[in-house]
Amino acid sequence: MMTSKRVLLAGTALMLALAASGCAGQQQENPSGAENGKSAPKNESKAQQAGEGRPMLQGGNETQSKSKAQPGGRMQAKTNESQPSKLQVNDNEATIGLQQIDGKPYVSLRDLLGPVGYQMRLSDDGREVMIGGTDPLYKVGLDSVKAERDGQTIMLAEPAKRKGDDVLIPESALGDLFQEDIRYTNGGSDIKLSPLSDDRESMRDLEKGDVSEQPGGQQQSEAKQGGGGPMIIEGEEDGGGGMKMQAAGLPNVDIDALIQTAMKYRGVPYLFGAGPYSRTKRFDCSSFTQYVFAKYGIKLKRVSYNQAVQGIFVSKANLRRGDLVFFSVPGRFKSDKKVGHVGIYIGSGQMIHTFSTNSGGVHISSIKSGTWARRYLRARRVAT
Repeated sequence: MMTSKRVLLAGTALMLALAASGCAGQQQENPSGAENGKSAPKNESKAQQAGEGRPMLQGGNETQSKSKAQPGGRMQAKTNESQPSKLQVNDNEATIGLQQIDGKPYVSLRDLLGPVGYQMRLSDDGREVMIGGTDPLYKVGLDSVKAERDGQTIMLAEPAKRKGDDVLIPESALGDLFQEDIRYTNGGSDIKLSPLSDDRESMRDLEKGDVSEQPGGQQQSEAKQGGGGPMIIEGEEDGGGGMKMQAAGLPNVDIDALIQTAMKYRGVPYLFGAGPYSRTKRFDCSSFTQYVFAKYGIKLKRVSYNQAVQGIFVSKANLRRGDLVFFSVPGRFKSDKKVGHVGIYIGSGQMIHTFSTNSGGVHISSIKSGTWARRYLRARRVAT
């Protein structure tokens, strides 16, 4: 009997990746030589040249590169396994064979995430795998039932396991982890992912549609934040489902200085699931915003999805410099309203952000035209 489950689709049509995440040595804090818009220097450490956590595996039937096993656990799936059927992907459906381990069905994350549009990478200590679009929405422990979804700890029915260059996740845990993010049907020997939506844009399309710009002059209304002192806004719509909220006492910081700080990191390379900048010299979209705002005493959560509920809602017509702007990213989403990307608004219809290895790292893009204008969701103000 075929059982149906609904789980959310999110993320980018970017080929997924699982990478060995060797960490670069400690360095003095410096935006990788990217200050004032310059590119990162060529004399990086070997780990940086390789790109910490550079994708070593690709989804589907693409050629796979070998990577050494990571420290931090046994990481080997148990014996008594059956071989999965071949991965088959088209616009209408993706069929992924199940593997039996000790009589229980497991799914290859590599095969699962490719059609979904997510990417994945091992954590620096090799004990968990991070999964998401432009930043890690999920974390799954290896040989552990502990996992995280949107920053919240959950317990899976069975532990995920490392098998060579892949990670296997029990079919029973898909619903616990992804809930309604990914829609699939269990056919006994395989699972079938839902068809692609009308949104056929891919990460490559995002890169092509990214209107990268040099910073222009800011309008007076954007450049000045008004009065000094805490803002008090009552009954402000949060833009995420008609909910109302009351917000008061936003911290007062020097927004001009904050943006100048963000600009110093232009050219710093992108890394999905980047660790602390002081060590990795890399950012993903939300670690960049978190890092910049932390310099001004503002604590942001780690991923864009959670940053999108901090502070107060701001309509697009009332954007001010220093506001956080949020976007969807392409993939097999059940909803096109799920936050998958964040940037910092700098005025004149522009933001500073980072979102892929091929986008030039931290850079300035338009939110008035191109891909980010189409994918704009909402903005939040966390400082004034």
